[in-house]
Amino acid sequence: MNSKKALAPRSRLRPTAATPLEAVQNLTEAWINKDAAGMSEWLTDHITEIGPAHRFALNGKPGFLRKYQAYFMGALRVKEYRILRPKIVALTPRLALVHFSYRMITQTDSVVERTRGKESMLVEKIGASWKVRFIHWHRDPDLPGGL
Repeated sequence: MNSKKALAPRSRLRPTAATPLEAVQNLTEAWINKDAAGMSEWLTDHITEIGPAHRFALNGKPGFLRKYQAYFMGALRVKEYRILRPKIVALTPRLALVHFSYRMITQTDSVVERTRGKESMLVEKIGASWKVRFIHWHRDPDLPGGL
């Protein structure tokens, strides 16, 4: 993926997310494409993320996007990311939990890494669209024989 594509407009993304899962899929697509503006569209202003890549929780959209700048500008590329067995739990009419397993293949220069794990996102309905408010993820431990 070249840098022009990384900065390209979000032409494939829909302007609103009709379901919580669609919001997660849109955010994921923007993340894979290293599209900071696209990610911003699918996050609430009060986004929080916790996971093993960050020593402390990422709180608020400006801090969240600032922390991701190294990823946006770096050599790491997500070659494949699959959402597996997503489950949606409606908590209120405006809040839902989306949780799933994932499989991912990344590449940095010539090094390819295959990982898997679990992810949960709290999604909030704002106006007519769903947006991601909270993200928690972790990698599954490496198992003999790989993925």
